[in-house]
Amino acid sequence: MCDNYATHNTPEVKAWLARHPRFHGHFTPTGSS
Repeated sequence: MCDNYATHNTPEVKAWLARHPRFHGHFTPTGSS
């Protein structure tokens, strides 16, 4: 689970997620607690 901070959308993170398909990013809406 990730917030909407830009570091989660870097090419390195996307490449890691592509290599590990069992992991999925779930993003929370901006301003949610």
